[in-house]
This record gives sequence, structure tokens and C-alpha cells, in this order.
Amino acid sequence: MLELLILPISDPWVPPIQPMVIERYFEPPPTPYAAGNRGVDIRTEPQTPIRAPQDGVVHFSGRIGKIGIVSINHNHLKTTFQPIDSIVVAGQAVKRNQIIGYVAVEGSHCIPNTCLHWGLIEEKRYLNPLSILTKTYPILLPILFD
Repeated sequence: MLELLILPISDPWVPPIQPMVIERYFEPPPTPYAAGNRGVDIRTEPQTPIRAPQDGVVHFSGRIGKIGIVSINHNHLKTTFQPIDSIVVAGQAVKRNQIIGYVAVEGSHCIPNTCLHWGLIEEKRYLNPLSILTKTYPILLPILFD
């Protein structure tokens, strides 16, 4: 007799803001220095917790100008977050879904709304950060009975 067993696959990466409402999608620039959106802008409220999308090590945590920024190394990928009131420091190990900071008001480029800009970098190339998120899909496996 043959039956099917459905097993869910869980996401290996989590969104930094939950739930996500996308204000502006990834728009890669045609050339390295041209205009574009090198990540996604997630609409949210000030002081919303920002979570590490995967285990990693904080590469940078600080301010550039008046904007709080955090970047996390995940092996060959790096995620970036701004504007953020960070609670992590460079060199700190972080776990998937761990709070790394809170959405800051100053530095948001979605005015009059507040948003988090989430970026993904592989070497020196910007990628769409939504590409690392997957849905839960069932897997059908046969179960054999004697």
C-alpha cells in the first residue's frame, strides 16, 4: 500500500520586520553609481523591533552621518538595515530572529511614513533581499506499508 506524507519546510531566513508591508521594492541600478533602490523599504512604525534574518556576525553597528546602520555577515552574504537604533555591536554573534535594534525615525527615506531599508549584498553586488525568503511548501513523500 502507498500513502503520501506531507512534511512542511520551514524558512531558513526570516523577515527583519514582521509582518512585512513593502513600501518600495528592489530596483537595481543600471550602473554601479546610478539611481535605484538597492534593497527593499518595509513600511513600519517607529521603534518596531528589527530581527536578524539568519545567524551571523555583526560587521558594522553605528552611525553614518545621522543614520543608524547595522550590517551582518552571513558567510558569503551580508544584510544591511537602516535607519536603526542598534542594540548590537560589531563582532557580536547574532541568532536567526534575534532582535538587533529598533526602527529609528531619523534617517527614514519614506517620509512622511517610517520604513526600514533592508539590503542584501554578495561580494560587491546588491541583490533583492526578498530572494532569500521562501514560503512553506508541502513535500509529498511516499510511505510504504507492508
